[in-house]
Amino acid sequence: MLVVWLANLNGFAQFFANLLLSLIVAESLMHVIGAAQPHYIIGMAFGAGLFGMFMLCEGFMVKPQDIPDGWVWGYYLAFHTYSFEWFVHNQFDDGTLVGEAVLKSFEMEDVDPLRNALILSAYAAVFQAAYFIVLKVFHTGKR
Repeated sequence: MLVVWLANLNGFAQFFANLLLSLIVAESLMHVIGAAQPHYIIGMAFGAGLFGMFMLCEGFMVKPQDIPDGWVWGYYLAFHTYSFEWFVHNQFDDGTLVGEAVLKSFEMEDVDPLRNALILSAYAAVFQAAYFIVLKVFHTGKR
């Protein structure tokens, strides 16, 4: 709660829900990658590289319209995109001129937090199902 007060965060419940969903999705993806690789460390390195690429495409460093056509799929595929949009919308959709300017500069005036929450939840469900399948297929004692 101290960070919420110091950073003047808006909507702690939405902030916490977004953070929790993002963590669940990230861990679920790493479970799938780690279980699908024969060497866990290689899977972790691949996952870190994938997360880095997703962070480059999420819309913070490069606006979506400035992403080259060959890389725009990263913007839509990265769960970071939906989490980042939700965080920015939650913090700056307060009706002030500064908030509106920030949302306009990131082109996030029409973000729907419920849609982003549902997308993150769907990602978590898909990754957990994929993790179950990978464990069932590759790790059932067949060696």
